[in-house]
Amino acid sequence: MSENVENEGALSESLTDESFEAINLTQSSIDTIRAELVRMSQSGAMNINANEVEIRQGGANRVIAEEVNIQQGGIVALNASQVNLALGGIAVMRDEHSKIEDSSVGFLSSEVAELSDTNVGLLVSQQVRGGPIRTGILLAGEVEGPVETVLDTPRAMLAGLTAGLAFGFVMYIGKLLTRR
Repeated sequence: MSENVENEGALSESLTDESFEAINLTQSSIDTIRAELVRMSQSGAMNINANEVEIRQGGANRVIAEEVNIQQGGIVALNASQVNLALGGIAVMRDEHSKIEDSSVGFLSSEVAELSDTNVGLLVSQQVRGGPIRTGILLAGEVEGPVETVLDTPRAMLAGLTAGLAFGFVMYIGKLLTRR
């Protein structure tokens, strides 16, 4: 891992050689990146697999990394150990520890989620801290801070139980009617 790559301007090929230590992209577009460190500024990538990823005013389709820092950027699918997100958005995110400020996330699964002025569609976490947090469905072990939610953990469990019973009843009636 001795090679560094810097690029400014359009780029569409893949950088998947394991020998890259650091890749710095500015105003570029790339298909696949594999490196120890990826820094992107006003750039986009389809797939990133790295130890550390920094995105500023850019985006990626799929990212797998240990540590991810995003400022004014977005990712469709993210799997990481630690995530810092500010003024950005992520569709689907799975991590161990996340710090999210002024952002939106569709689905977040995290061990520890520290959120500040954030919107989350579905939040599943052992610990949730911060606030204000707005979420559609919250499934959490421990919550510290103000949270606005449509369904919290007990209501989500009740909704699931009710939906399961209703589905079972409809299937039972359907089976009785088809026996005749």
